[in-house]
Amino acid sequence: AGLGDDARKAALKAVELDPKSAQGWAKLAWVYQHDGLGRRLMPGYDRMGAIEAYKKAIELDPDEWLYHANLAILLEYDENGLRYSQGSNLDDAIEQYKAVGDKLAEKGMQLNLISDYFYNGQFTELLSFLDKVKNAETASLYRLVSYAALGELDKAFLEGDKSSTAGMRRKLFSDAGDILIRIRRYKEAAALLKEAAKGSDEALSLETRAATFEKTVPVEKISFDRGKPEDVVRRFLSELYLSEGKNFNGIKELVTDQVFREGTDPDNKRGLVTEWSSIRRQSVSSGISVKTFLDLLLADMKFITESDPDGGYHLKLTQSGLGKNLDSNYYLVRKGDTFLIAGMDSYSTAIGNRIQEYLDKRRYDTAKKWLNWFVEDYSIYNRTGDEPLYGRPVQRFWKKHGVKTPEVMKYAVAAIHVMNKDTAPAGLKVLEEGVKRKIRGITETSFNYALYYGYQTLDMLERMYSLSKQLYLDNPESDFAWSSYLDSLVLTGRGTELKEAAAKRLEEDPADSVTINMLMNYYFSMLDFDKVDEIFNEQVQKNRGTAYLYNSVAWMDLFKPSHDPKGLEYARTAVNLSESRSMAILHTLASQYAEAGRCKEARNTLDEVIRLSGVDEPSSDDWYVLGRIAEEYGMTDSARRYYQRVDKPEIESEKYNSAYVLAQRRLSLLRK
Repeated sequence: AGLGDDARKAALKAVELDPKSAQGWAKLAWVYQHDGLGRRLMPGYDRMGAIEAYKKAIELDPDEWLYHANLAILLEYDENGLRYSQGSNLDDAIEQYKAVGDKLAEKGMQLNLISDYFYNGQFTELLSFLDKVKNAETASLYRLVSYAALGELDKAFLEGDKSSTAGMRRKLFSDAGDILIRIRRYKEAAALLKEAAKGSDEALSLETRAATFEKTVPVEKISFDRGKPEDVVRRFLSELYLSEGKNFNGIKELVTDQVFREGTDPDNKRGLVTEWSSIRRQSVSSGISVKTFLDLLLADMKFITESDPDGGYHLKLTQSGLGKNLDSNYYLVRKGDTFLIAGMDSYSTAIGNRIQEYLDKRRYDTAKKWLNWFVEDYSIYNRTGDEPLYGRPVQRFWKKHGVKTPEVMKYAVAAIHVMNKDTAPAGLKVLEEGVKRKIRGITETSFNYALYYGYQTLDMLERMYSLSKQLYLDNPESDFAWSSYLDSLVLTGRGTELKEAAAKRLEEDPADSVTINMLMNYYFSMLDFDKVDEIFNEQVQKNRGTAYLYNSVAWMDLFKPSHDPKGLEYARTAVNLSESRSMAILHTLASQYAEAGRCKEARNTLDEVIRLSGVDEPSSDDWYVLGRIAEEYGMTDSARRYYQRVDKPEIESEKYNSAYVLAQRRLSLLRK
């Protein structure tokens, strides 16, 4: 159920009551292998506690083969849940497998010992053990691998020649090459892949991979020159991969103070810890070590490099040994004879502040360069149809062929600032002064568009209302302006104006989804669930049900005084319509499963939400689902702890339909 802490307490109590029970200690070891949420071998699990518990079980019952086998498997993992890494204890794991004896083959576990010998670099011992392996194909594959790893390619080729067909021979060499990169034997892997390519229908792919491996060297053998911007980025990536998500000291000397603060801020959902979590997940899912991924990333790395008049650089990473068509961007400034990274794709505030510094110092040519880079890198919003209002606010001010005076630069930077809570006040001040003037090359709508985003960032509801209304009056064909206007009416409680505006729009277009959704949000904010259901049912009867619509109603149903079973049905429909790709919709389904007491389904769905998020830790809203699961199991103390981890939205306008409201309601009920 994800109640790992409660499971630990129960398992500890069991061994306290019966300390002579080997089975009890083995169960405790199993529980220790799970983190506080019940996820096995995730960061935060008690590796040493599990090892000691298995040793105690073996001490009490040394003849039980399963205890030796399970301890061996555990020893193959490090504290981050990565298998066969430097933090593993493969020497000890091998001894435990040996203790299993003949049952190793009987239980189909010979490959485990083969893998330990292989990853531990004991190729001579592995060759000896392969004589006892029952599976002939496995034995042949690892003989070939062992010979290649020992530098005896002639013997490796002779082993391959024993294959009964040319196709099987090619497959054997290809598989062996793929296995060798796991222990970073790139030259040997390349030689085997080139052999596999001979006569193969996949010759081009195999030879391309072989060429990449020939260029690949272990990161420990690479010297980075901090006087070269490309090497600064390479070293930054190396330090990130090797940080284990904990030690970022090596990164600190490669980036500006602001980038380091942002990157290590615990509240930054796109910071360095998140980046590491993504790297870890990639390693776990592929079975390839973090260091191997890093070696391949650094191999054949290519950048598009541009400089600025102040000696800084913009680097666009376009290719690495892991693939082409990449698009990662880095902004570097000169510091003496070295360079520092002053911005990256997820650090727009730091880039905006740096451009502001150049403006303050009248370094206009450099500021212009950085704005050009920024707008190109961050122009990720595609225009839909003839929508006149789209993209980031800065794009309204800084255009490829537009006016590029210092004054326009000032407003463009302000438009970057309004997107961040810390810098929004300064950005708004500049824009509010600018909108009163007639600036060549900047329309009033551009100012209002940027100001609206700034007011939204700071939760200034009344100003959001006035600006969105003006944007709509000036741009009546804009879906953005219309939805922003209706949203502000909901948030400011202007129900009469909302209903009048909606009625007029629906008279012109009865299927206007934006208007229908906002009407539902309004009635939801007023807790008028009958009206919400009426609008929803009308749309479904007219075959206008969308994933968004079904999900909205399923989420709103959670706020009803009593559980409506239809909510679960609506949530499932939303997931099917969205093809299980939306985190928000899957989260609604997990919440509905938990509300219905279907804890296993709730937990499985929530695990998928966390997987899609790319991070290991649950989000604030995820804790609500975990709290409901804990409640269903009668673990009220855990439920309280989980509910208390659901954050109150920073923006007050987002509170009425938030998981925070649901969590507070459950906490109130638990106090009774």
